[in-house]
Amino acid sequence: MALVGPEVEENLSLRYLASSLEAAESEPRYFPSMPPILPVLLDALAGEPPPAVIALSLSFQWRAEDVLALAMAARERGFRGHITAGGHFGSFAWRELMRDFPEIDSICRFEAEETLRALCRQVVDGGDWRKVAGLVVRDDRGVAELTARREPPGLGALPGPIGAAPARAGLGHPIAPLIASRGCYSNCSFCCIATLHRDSSPALRHRLRDPSDVAEEMAYLTTSAAWTSSSSTRQLLPTALGRQLAPDLGAR
Repeated sequence: MALVGPEVEENLSLRYLASSLEAAESEPRYFPSMPPILPVLLDALAGEPPPAVIALSLSFQWRAEDVLALAMAARERGFRGHITAGGHFGSFAWRELMRDFPEIDSICRFEAEETLRALCRQVVDGGDWRKVAGLVVRDDRGVAELTARREPPGLGALPGPIGAAPARAGLGHPIAPLIASRGCYSNCSFCCIATLHRDSSPALRHRLRDPSDVAEEMAYLTTSAAWTSSSSTRQLLPTALGRQLAPDLGAR
């Protein structure tokens, strides 16, 4: 199982996917796809044994051409396994992507920890992966269609993301991003985050992790020689949750 996506700091979306696959006794391999490493990626993906599934991050239009070029090049090199994609752009533009890029077999829509895990299990076991909930697949005519809807996973049930080793640094300090919530309570028309979670499940468009779980992760990261940081405190660490964190952090 190969996970391919950009990583400037830590791509927690892919690292949550990797930990979910690990929890299901899969062996994910992580391939950062920052340019200009397309040839290096192709060589790595062509190694033995080849992955049963390649999962491509299509979070934004930016870099989509590079990611799709990787899928095309992998097929040209003879890769016959399953190629899936996901992320914001993949979730929104699934019709166009499945129409224009036959190299892609499926798309995992919205939050995909459970979807990708189920897809990989079916592919490896030779099952009918087209019946996995949360996917975009092709029907017998080759037309893209949605499988059954999958509700977002409970944040407390997800295994923690696989972290980078060694810890990354910023401004001379070690950093370790974490996610304290998913979605957003606002509804800005220009924001893909609000749209993604609204379309995924309107009733669950903004979910908070349990404060004690966040405090425990912060304490673990700190003792692992990495300061915690957040690139968007408004989205990831809402004020109300921050107030609840204080006593838990003090206890640790």
